[in-house]
Amino acid sequence: MITSAKGGINCIKAYIKKGGCAAVDFPMIEIRAVKFRIKKRNYDWVVFTSKNAAEIFIKKVGKGFLKGKNTASIGGQTTGLLEKKGLKVSFTPHKFNSMDFLNEFIGTFDVKGKRFLLPVSSKAGRDMGRGLRGAGASVDRLVVYENTMPLISARTAGAFIKNGPFYFVLFASPSAFGNFIKIKGMRKLLKKTFTAAIGPATASYMKKRGVKPEIICAISTMKNAVDDIINYKGGKK
Repeated sequence: MITSAKGGINCIKAYIKKGGCAAVDFPMIEIRAVKFRIKKRNYDWVVFTSKNAAEIFIKKVGKGFLKGKNTASIGGQTTGLLEKKGLKVSFTPHKFNSMDFLNEFIGTFDVKGKRFLLPVSSKAGRDMGRGLRGAGASVDRLVVYENTMPLISARTAGAFIKNGPFYFVLFASPSAFGNFIKIKGMRKLLKKTFTAAIGPATASYMKKRGVKPEIICAISTMKNAVDDIINYKGGKK
């Protein structure tokens, strides 16, 4: 079972099937664009922390806004989306999480006195902004979308639980996990299955709530998480 945003695994299902597994998508996040207004500033950098943020921002503002600005992306999927739209990405870290981004970025570029725009979700962490400000940058955090919990009936949830047992439950974000355990019966389900987390932030969130994932994907992409699950040698639970 993969918990993600609605439609989040459509592109990976064929890959999972090739690995000899079957995937069940159980959407735990619904993406909703929000109204936003950009401050009239000459930004040096626009940093996209997610594919959703990039897609929603460009759809509303247009690619022209990014002309003359450096663009950075926190992950491979986001970089791929931007390049597909004909945009040049000046920086993508080797590891796709905020702390590795900060360490690598600040070690590569002089950020002191530079202006940054961070289009993010309403639930995005603030480590990125704090880290850049700590290095002397000016940062504007711009919320462009919110992720909410989809309406899921008790009947639908019950049907999914009965559809088990599942080998692994893969959590794509802290929000996905948080919404998942709010549903009656889901914590009990997790006692009978292995769990995997995409990225250290998701893993940390899970641990704080009493669930230690068997797999923490070092490279924070869906494809790498699936590879780790297919190659897992932990036996049975």
